[in-house]
Amino acid sequence: MKVTVNPGPCKLQTIIIAQTNDDDEITVSIQSDCGAYKKMNEELQDMTFDAYSEIFTPFGTSEIAGIYKKYVKHATCPVLSAILKAIEAEANLALPQNVTFEFEK
Repeated sequence: MKVTVNPGPCKLQTIIIAQTNDDDEITVSIQSDCGAYKKMNEELQDMTFDAYSEIFTPFGTSEIAGIYKKYVKHATCPVLSAILKAIEAEANLALPQNVTFEFEK
Protein backbone atom coordinates (compact mmCIF):
# COMPACT_ATOMS: atom_id res chain seq x y z
CA MET A 1 0.00 0.00 0.00
CA LYS A 2 1.44 3.35 -1.01
CA VAL A 3 0.25 6.58 0.59
CA THR A 4 1.49 10.00 -0.53
CA VAL A 5 1.22 12.87 1.94
CA ASN A 6 1.41 16.51 0.90
CA PRO A 7 1.44 17.98 4.41
CA GLY A 8 0.78 21.64 3.65
CA PRO A 9 2.93 24.71 4.21
CA CYS A 10 6.26 22.87 4.61
CA LYS A 11 5.76 21.27 1.18
CA LEU A 12 7.92 18.29 2.23
CA GLN A 13 6.14 15.45 0.46
CA THR A 14 6.29 12.06 2.16
CA ILE A 15 5.57 8.66 0.63
CA ILE A 16 4.75 5.73 2.89
CA ILE A 17 4.91 2.15 1.68
CA ALA A 18 3.39 -0.56 3.87
CA GLN A 19 3.79 -4.18 2.80
CA THR A 20 2.61 -7.45 4.27
CA ASN A 21 5.25 -10.18 4.46
CA ASP A 22 4.77 -13.96 4.50
CA ASP A 23 4.19 -13.95 8.27
CA ASP A 24 1.30 -11.44 8.01
CA GLU A 25 3.49 -8.78 9.54
CA ILE A 26 3.81 -5.31 8.04
CA THR A 27 6.98 -3.55 6.98
CA VAL A 28 6.97 0.23 6.60
CA SER A 29 9.30 2.39 4.57
CA ILE A 30 9.24 6.15 4.23
CA GLN A 31 10.56 8.29 1.40
CA SER A 32 10.54 11.97 2.29
CA ASP A 33 12.06 15.37 1.68
CA CYS A 34 11.84 15.86 5.48
CA GLY A 35 14.98 15.10 7.49
CA ALA A 36 12.97 13.79 10.45
CA TYR A 37 11.28 11.14 8.29
CA LYS A 38 14.57 10.20 6.65
CA LYS A 39 15.96 9.45 10.13
CA MET A 40 12.80 7.60 11.15
CA ASN A 41 13.03 5.46 8.02
CA GLU A 42 16.54 4.37 8.98
CA GLU A 43 15.18 2.91 12.22
CA LEU A 44 12.30 1.19 10.43
CA GLN A 45 14.57 -0.66 7.96
CA ASP A 46 14.65 -4.08 9.64
CA MET A 47 11.46 -3.87 11.67
CA THR A 48 8.09 -5.56 11.25
CA PHE A 49 4.81 -4.64 12.91
CA ASP A 50 1.62 -6.41 13.85
CA ALA A 51 -1.19 -4.44 12.20
CA TYR A 52 -3.71 -5.16 14.95
CA SER A 53 -1.33 -3.92 17.64
CA GLU A 54 -0.64 -0.75 15.67
CA ILE A 55 -4.24 0.06 14.77
CA PHE A 56 -6.24 -1.05 17.79
CA THR A 57 -4.40 0.87 20.50
CA PRO A 58 -5.12 4.36 21.83
CA PHE A 59 -3.71 7.02 19.50
CA GLY A 60 -0.07 7.74 20.21
CA THR A 61 0.67 4.51 22.08
CA SER A 62 1.58 2.10 19.27
CA GLU A 63 5.14 1.02 18.50
CA ILE A 64 5.17 3.17 15.34
CA ALA A 65 4.01 6.19 17.38
CA GLY A 66 6.86 5.65 19.83
CA ILE A 67 9.40 5.70 17.01
CA TYR A 68 7.67 8.70 15.44
CA LYS A 69 7.95 10.70 18.67
CA LYS A 70 11.74 10.29 18.69
CA TYR A 71 12.16 12.08 15.36
CA VAL A 72 9.17 14.31 14.61
CA LYS A 73 8.68 17.43 16.71
CA HIS A 74 5.73 18.98 14.86
CA ALA A 75 2.56 17.79 16.61
CA THR A 76 0.17 18.62 13.76
CA CYS A 77 2.09 16.87 10.98
CA PRO A 78 -0.41 14.45 9.37
CA VAL A 79 2.18 11.79 8.49
CA LEU A 80 1.69 9.61 11.60
CA SER A 81 -1.98 9.25 10.77
CA ALA A 82 -1.06 8.41 7.17
CA ILE A 83 1.41 5.72 8.30
CA LEU A 84 -1.28 4.10 10.42
CA LYS A 85 -3.84 4.36 7.60
CA ALA A 86 -1.35 2.69 5.23
CA ILE A 87 -0.86 -0.17 7.70
CA GLU A 88 -4.61 -0.47 8.22
CA ALA A 89 -5.36 -0.65 4.49
CA GLU A 90 -2.47 -3.02 3.73
CA ALA A 91 -3.74 -5.40 6.42
CA ASN A 92 -7.29 -5.23 4.99
CA LEU A 93 -8.59 -3.71 8.22
CA ALA A 94 -10.11 -0.79 6.31
CA LEU A 95 -10.72 0.26 2.74
CA PRO A 96 -8.03 2.44 1.18
CA GLN A 97 -9.74 5.80 0.81
CA ASN A 98 -8.36 9.31 0.49
CA VAL A 99 -8.50 11.61 3.51
CA THR A 100 -8.59 15.40 3.21
CA PHE A 101 -8.55 18.51 5.34
CA GLU A 102 -10.43 21.49 3.96
CA PHE A 103 -9.81 24.89 5.51
CA GLU A 104 -12.26 27.77 5.41
CA LYS A 105 -11.83 31.16 6.91
